[in-house]
Amino acid sequence: KYCHQQQNSINSDYDLMNNFITGRVAINNGLYSDRDIAINNIRKEWEDIVAYQAMVYLNEASIYFGNDDAKYLHNITLAYAFVRNLKYAPVLTQRININEYSTLLQMFPTNFWNITVQDINAIKNTLDAKY
Repeated sequence: KYCHQQQNSINSDYDLMNNFITGRVAINNGLYSDRDIAINNIRKEWEDIVAYQAMVYLNEASIYFGNDDAKYLHNITLAYAFVRNLKYAPVLTQRININEYSTLLQMFPTNFWNITVQDINAIKNTLDAKY
């Protein structure tokens, strides 16, 4: 679902499908270095999808902040969940190391009622710098 929603922005459907096909052809032909390149590309694309979706939810949270609490909280919690997911990107391909990840996670307050638009923008800027 998220991959397809991002197709127009980051070409995710095409990139993933192309790499899955490339990897399958490489396996069939015994080209294991080509297979490994396709695997790394798939891993990077999944991380891009996660980071991009976090950014989408952060943008939405900014729009609803102070206007619609239900939509704001919905979006900020989903943004937080997607940011937390970045931790699980494979170490060999991840673009955010564990220290950067910890810093990013600490930018979210423990109580989402205490976040400000400036906090949301700081989180967005940190994500944007890495992805």
